[in-house]
Amino acid sequence: MLNWATYTVDNDGKNFYPTNDIWMTDGYGDYTRHYLRAMAAAPQLAPESSDHLLKTSSVVSKITYQLNLINYTTFDKKSQEIFRLTSLPKKVTVNGTDLKEVADDSNEGWTWQTLDAGGILTVTHTTGNSISIRK
Repeated sequence: MLNWATYTVDNDGKNFYPTNDIWMTDGYGDYTRHYLRAMAAAPQLAPESSDHLLKTSSVVSKITYQLNLINYTTFDKKSQEIFRLTSLPKKVTVNGTDLKEVADDSNEGWTWQTLDAGGILTVTHTTGNSISIRK
């Protein structure tokens, strides 16, 4: 995906059109879209110095990031989200009810994969759409 993202990028990072063909302007959309897809597929590529939602199976209608708290709302009650976080969460809730840490992200709950800096949080929920991650 990252190769696809850079097919119209010059050495200095700006979009480059070798023949000025108008269809090459899709490079602007491709560049960002493919980098976001790559980070969702390999969350360790996301910046480690701040928290990031990388992937969701629903539409996220609202998200707020605070120093030790992330709140977000999904359109569907049943959804799974993947985050790159700076630290292990202390608590994850759905509609005010605690989610348990689980070993397998196919079950309702949350999983944590530790990285050299921070880690990857996967939240799987089936009973609500208002989620809080307390760090």
